[in-house]
Amino acid sequence: GSEMCIRDSLEVEVSIYNRWGELIYAFNDLKEYWDGTYNFRPCQDGTYTWKIKYTDFKNNKEVMTGHVNLVR
Repeated sequence: GSEMCIRDSLEVEVSIYNRWGELIYAFNDLKEYWDGTYNFRPCQDGTYTWKIKYTDFKNNKEVMTGHVNLVR
């Protein structure tokens, strides 16, 4: 599945966007995570978009997108 591909990737970039498409968080290490803040301040409840770009060991570049609901 996709989870296995991402975990075994050579390169990973994860981006989180607000409802206006503004990048609010990005990271390259799967040990990191978004804690629901932007500039050290809690984000509003709502739906945020995530995008994961990764390159696997066969040099295939893939992109996955989805949504996460932030509820405090």
